[in-house]
Amino acid sequence: MTEGERIMATAVPKPGVYQNLAFADYLALDCASASRLSDMRKSAARCRWNIDHPDSEQTPALLLGSAIHCSVLERDRFYERYALRFPGDGRTKAVREVRERQTARGIIGLSEEQMDAIAGVTLAVANHELAGPLLKLPEALREISVVWQDVTTSGFPVYCKIRPDFYDAASRVCVDLKTSLHADPMNFPREIHTYGYHRAAAFYMRGLAEAGLACDAYLFLAVEKDPPFECALYTLEAAALEAGQAEYRALLDRYGKCCTKNEWPGYPGGVLPIGLPVWAYRQINEEVVNA
Repeated sequence: MTEGERIMATAVPKPGVYQNLAFADYLALDCASASRLSDMRKSAARCRWNIDHPDSEQTPALLLGSAIHCSVLERDRFYERYALRFPGDGRTKAVREVRERQTARGIIGLSEEQMDAIAGVTLAVANHELAGPLLKLPEALREISVVWQDVTTSGFPVYCKIRPDFYDAASRVCVDLKTSLHADPMNFPREIHTYGYHRAAAFYMRGLAEAGLACDAYLFLAVEKDPPFECALYTLEAAALEAGQAEYRALLDRYGKCCTKNEWPGYPGGVLPIGLPVWAYRQINEEVVNA
């Protein structure tokens, strides 16, 4: 029995660190995750829907992101999982048969454009003065899965899970690889806020600590998918990390209450007053003053 089969055979996953758990088995674990908490931020109803209706289809962007992760973090496994898609018209029987054989072997076919982007990103990361040497550390853990139990303010014990991209025990560093349209210091902070990366960072640091894996530095390795494939390494300011911690705790508490009552409310009813984001008022005021 594989590690994935053992953990899936139990009703509740046992807390701990799993080094050989397939990504599909990780996704199947019924635990609170950074993505579930992001769903809770929209509404509990959305979170419940996504739990009950897991999306098995990968968008092209997600597929490319997964392939980049594999190439950068687990290069020796890349060609076991991915290959150049056999060229030709998919309506042709010969082409269809070759592609079906690839699929049967568990190999995902990628376009030449995708392969070029993956090669460009991988080379850019390898040449980065800090990220390149860091990701080559032989004893570091890659794509591990961590499960722990957290008790919310409602008293409901919630099982949580994380899957860090890269963790090195010697340097106590965790690296989170993010494909991005804008990896520069001016625009990447917007992506941090938009996608809740600060919240995920705090959640991941909690999970690592619960597993006995001390993390002194949580780093974002932001990489662009288009030429010249620039990349940058960032660490969150203390204020951003504290904000992320406060956010994920509140969302986890809300998730625990929903689990306790098995009630997953949607958006509030009635007619609610609504305005503009705070930054929009500042922008309008500046435009008026400078007019």
